[in-house]
Amino acid sequence: MTAEPEKTQRPPAPNALDDPGRELWESVHSDLGDAFELTAKELELLALASRQRDEIARVEAALDGDGVVIAGSKGQPRLNGALAELRQMRLAVAKLLGEIDAPGPEDVPTRAGTARSQRASHAARARWAEVERRKGTVSYGAS
Repeated sequence: MTAEPEKTQRPPAPNALDDPGRELWESVHSDLGDAFELTAKELELLALASRQRDEIARVEAALDGDGVVIAGSKGQPRLNGALAELRQMRLAVAKLLGEIDAPGPEDVPTRAGTARSQRASHAARARWAEVERRKGTVSYGAS
């Protein structure tokens, strides 16, 4: 009988999160699976991203109510300033999540090596083929 890998206890979501932030928190932990743990720094980054996700939901709700185009100071139609803020908030979440050093598919070993090493091998073979082609030792296609 083989031993099962030990499951790690997932940290609970911060108490102050609303549904969108809590969903992001749970989604990241679900994607990581039981084999990986976030560091304290990564947990803090995830908490910040989750709070930011809650704020995004509030701004989206405000935009749904007010609309993308609103009346300016003289009654002229103008773009709602919340739209630019929403874009910035989304970028902030992406940056925070990007700072989390979570394993990606390229970090999961396969029989033929990781996807990253396969891409590196392919790139190296392509570079060497180009060197050989320039030397005239390898011919590709009809001349």
